[in-house]
Amino acid sequence: MYPPTTKSRANEDVLSSCELPPPSPSDETKTWVAIKCFNNRIFAGRLLNYENTKDMSEFFKYKEKLLHEKIDEYLSLHTLIKVAIGIRCDFIIKKSDTEVIDAFHFMLNLQHYDQTTEFASWYNDSLNKIIGRLDEFQQRGSNATLDKILCLELNIAKFDPMKGGTYIPLPKSVNDDSTKNEYYSYSGPDVAKWFVTKLKEIVNSIEEIYEIIIPIHMTEENERIFQSSTMCHICEKPFLEGQVKVRDHCHLTPLKTPQTSNFRGAAHESCNLNYKTANFIPVFFHNGFHYDFNCFIREMGYA
Repeated sequence: MYPPTTKSRANEDVLSSCELPPPSPSDETKTWVAIKCFNNRIFAGRLLNYENTKDMSEFFKYKEKLLHEKIDEYLSLHTLIKVAIGIRCDFIIKKSDTEVIDAFHFMLNLQHYDQTTEFASWYNDSLNKIIGRLDEFQQRGSNATLDKILCLELNIAKFDPMKGGTYIPLPKSVNDDSTKNEYYSYSGPDVAKWFVTKLKEIVNSIEEIYEIIIPIHMTEENERIFQSSTMCHICEKPFLEGQVKVRDHCHLTPLKTPQTSNFRGAAHESCNLNYKTANFIPVFFHNGFHYDFNCFIREMGYA
């Protein structure tokens, strides 16, 4: 939180630190006001409170669509980003027999954001954190009363997951299923040989799964969804006249019960044919320096 700027409430001509220009018949309420970017920021901007609401939840609701669109815009360009939002507010603070207006800035920390992030959940969590900070500030004996919400700010930064100390969180569906996570460690002679041997075992077990092609299994609800679908779930474009609509399913999902479905959605025939499982298994080495991984690379050459 940045230091406040102070002005007397008696002086009606003094502007707020983020003074709102008068509303215009044009599309002013949808305009991002640019802020100077620092460090590795790729976007910094604010949305002004043209609605003049003092209710934080209502204010966030007004700005939700614009914020979502801006984040999606940069996510499509960079794939991995970090985002943070904050607000600027004017508070009325009683000092002796006078009232002054202090402008305060509440900014959250940057958080990792990717294609798996649920915007609604992230946005609601950010709102609750900001409301919590406001309540804490007002309860600290500051005698402060919210006078005006000035603007909402958004910072977007590039995310480089290969730097030391950073990581990409596992998708929730994987993280919540312990059967999909395995940890191996070894200390002793021939570490490189053990590593490559273990890697080959894992690759072979994955190839066995890939070789089993599971046929499609749909529930009545799946069929209803397919029949009523007007848009391809892969390319997210509508089905046009003459285009073939097909049932897309996962060839790897095991059918544990008769009620289990591996139907993914309706798709264009061409999209379905091109939507293939990768025929390689990625292996990531990270936080190495110079020739740290040379022993493993050489061993893989002999494998």
